[in-house]
Amino acid sequence: MTGSPMTGKKPTQEEIMGRLAGRFPALKGAPGLEPWDPKTLDEWGASARRGAGARVVVRFLLAVWNGSEDFWKSGNFRLRDLGELDEENLEIWKTWAARPFFL
Repeated sequence: MTGSPMTGKKPTQEEIMGRLAGRFPALKGAPGLEPWDPKTLDEWGASARRGAGARVVVRFLLAVWNGSEDFWKSGNFRLRDLGELDEENLEIWKTWAARPFFL
């Protein structure tokens, strides 16, 4: 990602994650996106009332942030889980996958 055209300053890792997370419709209204707070997002994603697509997106984002096994309450991201995403959320994931990054 490039810096802000206004300041020329390189975005922080938290800003990068907030931007990526904010693109997913499954996370509309989710806490922990702006500002980026992975622990809050993890708690939200682990709650029983979240749909499968939201849980998959949360797991994906947390894997990008810190992919340590058994670290997140919402579970580990697996590629096979992408089958649970609707077309719109899957397209956003595909855009990331075309130029993947991890923090």
